[in-house]
Amino acid sequence: MVTLYGYFKYNKKQYKSDLLYLGVFSVLLAVWRITDTRIAPLLFTSNEMVLGYISVGVLFIGALPLLLFVRDRIDKAKALPLNITAAIVSIIAIFAVLYQVPGRIEIRELIVLSHISLIASLAMIVLTLLIAEKSNRSKKRYKSLYFVLLLVCGGISDILIFYAKGNSSGVFYTMIAFAIYAVIVAYTNIKEIRDKAYIDVHTGLVNKNYWDELTKRNMKRNSMIGIMMFDLNCLKYVNDTYGHESGDRLIFHFANILRNSVSPENVICRWGGDEFTILLSNTSHESLEKYAQAIENAVDRYNNTTEYLKIYYSEGHALSSDFDSLTYDQLLQKADNMMYNNKKIWYSQNNNVYKE
Repeated sequence: MVTLYGYFKYNKKQYKSDLLYLGVFSVLLAVWRITDTRIAPLLFTSNEMVLGYISVGVLFIGALPLLLFVRDRIDKAKALPLNITAAIVSIIAIFAVLYQVPGRIEIRELIVLSHISLIASLAMIVLTLLIAEKSNRSKKRYKSLYFVLLLVCGGISDILIFYAKGNSSGVFYTMIAFAIYAVIVAYTNIKEIRDKAYIDVHTGLVNKNYWDELTKRNMKRNSMIGIMMFDLNCLKYVNDTYGHESGDRLIFHFANILRNSVSPENVICRWGGDEFTILLSNTSHESLEKYAQAIENAVDRYNNTTEYLKIYYSEGHALSSDFDSLTYDQLLQKADNMMYNNKKIWYSQNNNVYKE
């Protein structure tokens, strides 16, 4: 259910690929579980041998989704062994089916061969992960691959139990490992998608989507809040004269100044372009002035020490204590109007700095 939900809700290719492999593996695991129970022969009284063939066939191809999953998560240069392994496993599975249908090979012999194929596939996955991890500098990229090792350990445990006790124990350990893996991967993928929907990639601040969602969830204001609105002055001139990369750098540095000047319980948002907003909770005139002064001092320190372009900005704010009946949007408009007026004043006093 989690797999189907994620596959049809999210359109990003990487997530669909991951969820597709996850779904195929879950189907194969379910087929194996059904054919390995005592109830299955009661459902197929006239063709009990078919259950054995299906069960063994699933063992042959069970590792393929994991091989393909790992292949898509690592560098292409390291994926060749996995591609070769997947091709060999597929060929073995095809020949096994061709030989078992006319009865040329016993199911017991097929089980041994399928276990050898499965262990070889799992060993190749582990070896590839170890090589990829050793040469990888970004731990985040391979983080989800650790959970593949859970599946590998579960599969190997069930194979050992089969030869020790003479039964598969219903692939119990593989199912437990898969359940843990499925929940973590689904949660991780959905969280990454939500982060990309609500986080501005360039600055790491929340974006307007998050702001809108936050204010909609808190339509009734239960505390005194303040809203600050910022706009970088002269950014158009910087972009036109020095290039958009220079403008992006100013935006990045100003975002860091805001982040370091305001306490974490407040929400700092990149509203769009060169505009920023801050939602201050449980605030007062004194608190707002303290934050405004801290930001101004931080910008002055940056301008006095940088060998790069200086940061100029205009600010406006509004407090709910001054406009008790206003909504978030109306309060934001008050701050925006004040910022716009301050921007006009700044330009009238700084004609020799830049012109937009």
